[in-house]
Amino acid sequence: MLANIWPGSARAVLWRGVMPGCAGLLGSLALPPWDIWPALPVAFSALVWILDHVARHEASVARRCRAAAMAGWSWGIGWFIFSLSWVAEAFRVESDIFAWLIPFVVILLPAGLALYWAAATALVMRWWTRGAGDLLAVVAALSVAEWLRGHLLSGFPWNLPGYAADASAALAQTASVTGIYGLTMLVLVWSLIPAMLWRPGGRPAFRLAAVSLVALGLCWAGGTWRLSGQGPGLRDDVSVSIVQASIPQTMKWKRERRDDILARYLDLTARVRTDGASGRPVIIWPETALPDLVAELPDLRQQIADGLPPDGVLIFGAIRREPAPGGFMQVFNSVLVIDKAGSMTVAYDKHRLVPFGEFLPFESVLAPLGLRKLVPVPLSFTAGRAPAPVAIAGLPGFLALICYEAIFPLAASVSASRVEWLVNVTNDAWFGTSAGPAQHLAQARFRSIEQGIPLLRAANTGISAVIDSRGNVLKRLDLGVVGVLTTPLPRPAGPTLYGRFGDKIFVLLIAGLVGGAIGFWRKCSPESILPLGKRL
Repeated sequence: MLANIWPGSARAVLWRGVMPGCAGLLGSLALPPWDIWPALPVAFSALVWILDHVARHEASVARRCRAAAMAGWSWGIGWFIFSLSWVAEAFRVESDIFAWLIPFVVILLPAGLALYWAAATALVMRWWTRGAGDLLAVVAALSVAEWLRGHLLSGFPWNLPGYAADASAALAQTASVTGIYGLTMLVLVWSLIPAMLWRPGGRPAFRLAAVSLVALGLCWAGGTWRLSGQGPGLRDDVSVSIVQASIPQTMKWKRERRDDILARYLDLTARVRTDGASGRPVIIWPETALPDLVAELPDLRQQIADGLPPDGVLIFGAIRREPAPGGFMQVFNSVLVIDKAGSMTVAYDKHRLVPFGEFLPFESVLAPLGLRKLVPVPLSFTAGRAPAPVAIAGLPGFLALICYEAIFPLAASVSASRVEWLVNVTNDAWFGTSAGPAQHLAQARFRSIEQGIPLLRAANTGISAVIDSRGNVLKRLDLGVVGVLTTPLPRPAGPTLYGRFGDKIFVLLIAGLVGGAIGFWRKCSPESILPLGKRL
């Protein structure tokens, strides 16, 4: 069996395991917060060169596909094992319970995500000719694999290659047309320019490289033009204050600290009264700001309301519960709204829950083994309905995104609805001072770029930020900083192409790549596009 997985000699292990893994790890340095973008063309072109080596040294299509799958899987593990290493921080919060899981999480999560890459490289190897068609096909296959990774099994589109464009504000604007999945496709094309210019034992694709460079220049020029124009500006009738209390995760859920935590939030909120900002005051506290069921405690709600500025409104994250039709209790991770009169509105219940964080998959099997979710709440959370605009009297409509919901591209209908700003409440204290919070912020920026809508982000320990409709971070509070950000509410820009059409543009781009690949393959070798069964 081992011979089937690792066919050949130690040289095969080097080419299909070690070298792709090292290339993937190198490529991940192009992601935030490192933003070493030259690592990406080296790493992705190296993957093509490795696949070329596989095609030259394996006699049968079946063996080539297996070897290509191993190379793609190894590359993906390298990409994820470093860029997602921050996940281990969450298991150190209650180390006496969860620390033993760290080795499994750090290895199994990247190994599972890398299966998408393995499937893509195996599929492309079926028609590999060491020509230009391979380059277009591998980009199309990897782009579709990343789209599937963001949608299947609840989806986890963290650290898509397109987020490497975070290093260039101008290139990042391309997401307003293509979305993050289309931008991922373009980033992959640009990253393969070295492989287009030089293929050991293969044929260079100079014209394809020229077209790719022209596309890169046009996207950069278009983004520069978009950033240079006068933006939509700021509203003068709404003033938003983001409170970052920086409560350590080890203390956040301790009942004996509830009074201290509440006092810190109220003290920080009191600063809003004296900051001199004009416009109706809106205060935002982060996800699960207080270790209480605020919806069930009217005295606590009144205490909070008394601490608000005149005509002020508080938007904050909280846990709430309600009876289900069957009689048992449901628990929700919610966004609530409290006004100066003490009235409370349930604005939104989190729709995308974190597996193993907010609910335990296969609970009937895993719970008896002693496993439980990370959030110390007795019941698993219940998923709410899909996000919908929230209307508060006297304020523009907003869309609430709780925690990692901000990494998912929004529906194309958002721009056409009554949404004028996005509110992202999160608790990144789980991830300490690792790369996780910086990556989370960078990905949230792209939701603003895609939709042309500003985003106000309140994080417990950081990074809180005010982001305009072009993804520019106007203000921020870094990790561990206690403070308040106050700003007039940024205005939305006009609807973007992505906001109107969503991933339809991505589908058209993929169709173009596939058509181009087939065209190149036909010129190269008509036999290479025969049905799979005839070649195996």
